[in-house]
Amino acid sequence: AAAVRAEGEAQVVARRCRFGGEGEIGTAVALEYELPRQWVDTAGSVQEYGLRKHSCYGLFAQDSASILIDSCQVSYCSESAVFLRDKGSAVLRRSALMRCRIAFTAGGGV
Repeated sequence: AAAVRAEGEAQVVARRCRFGGEGEIGTAVALEYELPRQWVDTAGSVQEYGLRKHSCYGLFAQDSASILIDSCQVSYCSESAVFLRDKGSAVLRRSALMRCRIAFTAGGGV
């Protein structure tokens, strides 16, 4: 799964956002919360407290798609912060890649 996936001729622009996951890769988030343990967030996905969450990729662009992020953070990606394939491109302005094992990956196959 990717936090941002752009395909075809898509053009994605994001400013002041946080992409990826949360918590240390390979470790559970050790925090205490009040019930309920599960809830539905504003985007409609079911979330659960105290579990490590990560994206495989923070930004994924393929075909002729482009992604531009400005003043953003990409973190806790288990595979790569940025994956580019085909003619996909990404521009990162004033942005940070944090706590990802691999910063950039480029290739023809997924």
